[in-house]
Amino acid sequence: MIQTFSPYVAKHFGIPAAIIHQGLAFRCDRSPRGSVAASQGALAIEYPYLSQTVIHRALKSLCCGTKKCPSLLRRCIKRGELQFTYKIADELRELADLQRFDTEVAMEFGVLAAVVHYSIGFSVRSNWKSAADLFAKELDPADYGMDAVKLSDAAIYLTTDLAWHYTTPRHWAGEHGYVSVPTVKRAFAALLKAGLLRKKAGRERIPGWSIEEADPVYIKSMSTSGSAPGWGAKMDGFGSDARMDPSV
Repeated sequence: MIQTFSPYVAKHFGIPAAIIHQGLAFRCDRSPRGSVAASQGALAIEYPYLSQTVIHRALKSLCCGTKKCPSLLRRCIKRGELQFTYKIADELRELADLQRFDTEVAMEFGVLAAVVHYSIGFSVRSNWKSAADLFAKELDPADYGMDAVKLSDAAIYLTTDLAWHYTTPRHWAGEHGYVSVPTVKRAFAALLKAGLLRKKAGRERIPGWSIEEADPVYIKSMSTSGSAPGWGAKMDGFGSDARMDPSV
């Protein structure tokens, strides 16, 4: 399952708090009362990769706020049970770049490793698709019986060596802005050790990264659909008709 969170919330409250805020906000938008019941136990079941201690701290910080960001959740008692309503900071009202991750990877290696894995995977597939599209323009359709599908398949297979993304943990941390460089380095190392990332030497000491799932079938589906899964997907505002489901 793919889940999402706001990097703005993660920067001020941490990734676990951002995940919980995204989920509660989505449910509040669809609640007639504008609030939802959410115990720590229930949230631990919903987010099995987060401990109850982490969930407790996340809820407390979201309700209390920080020096640089006001509280983003309100607690209230309705019908004898604890419920939450959410608030949106001004920075979140227009557009939100949602970060995505696979919960199965998060269960095994932690949330940040899952975010890194999804991010690198999307960049790899995007780079590969762009390379295949450019290469396809150089091929002669007559060599493939004027069949556009066969030509596209050939371009995909002939650009397999370009299914890489070049970055460093330090650069990745700087781009995302809500986690420290040492923590990102550990996430990359864990994924590399587990075989979920592959690494090769690149120019100017910037290594290349790829993933096991970067297969031609996936790239083909991206080409035919005309769009890729939304790493950093844009949302047109917030509200009942605009908020993206945190579980995709």
